[in-house]
Amino acid sequence: MLIYEKLGYNKIQARLIQLLLRDDNNNHSQDIEKPYLIGGNGEIEKEKFIYQGRKIVFEKFILEDQIHYSLNTLDKKGECLLIILSKNDNKDMCANINQISLMEACPIAGKLKSGGGSLLLKIAIAFITNIKKKYKIKIIQVKDNSEKSCKNKKIKLWLLNTLKDGLPWHIKYKFEPYDTERLKLDETNKTKIIANLRILSRTKTSILKEENIIDIDNKIEKIYEKYKNKSIKDFFNELLKNDDNYVYLENNQENIIINFLLFDISGISYYIDLNKLEYGSCY
Repeated sequence: MLIYEKLGYNKIQARLIQLLLRDDNNNHSQDIEKPYLIGGNGEIEKEKFIYQGRKIVFEKFILEDQIHYSLNTLDKKGECLLIILSKNDNKDMCANINQISLMEACPIAGKLKSGGGSLLLKIAIAFITNIKKKYKIKIIQVKDNSEKSCKNKKIKLWLLNTLKDGLPWHIKYKFEPYDTERLKLDETNKTKIIANLRILSRTKTSILKEENIIDIDNKIEKIYEKYKNKSIKDFFNELLKNDDNYVYLENNQENIIINFLLFDISGISYYIDLNKLEYGSCY
């Protein structure tokens, strides 16, 4: 387990970390807005990175035995991307992609903005690969707790992407499920991911009406008729090309998981072994 997981840093924005220093006289009138950084020289360094011909500037600072790289919004009010470098229990240096949040004020707006979260993930991987020799980084890690906001509630991102593509989002970028206790490939969750793909590829779309899993109304009747004798994977791949159709998943997520006998893989960790990056994924 990585240090940041033990201390719970995965739920906070690194550039807002600060110690509110108060002396014994309770003098609270001092300006404490500037972050107090533990370790290092207490200064934020700028580090430039070129991605597809575009200059991206990360802010780097040290917090105890971690190194934080933050890509902030232009107005400095938000954080687009956060990468935390720290050593695991095997003393291997790991790069955790701790946060991906696309906002209008991110400095990659313009031509690059159309890539959304996928673009930020690719930038993170490219940046980490660029600095891996400097810090002797062996592993890139990310934890999938993501949800996508819809009209009435949030959709589990692993389910959304599994229905659309047959596989969770991170798998497309050469990540594998990671056992954070044993610090190696998580064979159990890999088996679950492959099983989900097979279920969706082998189950006919007609089950949706037969088991009343989702409401096939007039808006999606044509898609259903086209794919009713094909796989569930093909049907959802077409249905979810339109973001407006995400509403059909909102109130049916648990129903879909149960009826399709899918394995729930919420909250698992993924990793890339940088020594094997060139070999790609096994899926």
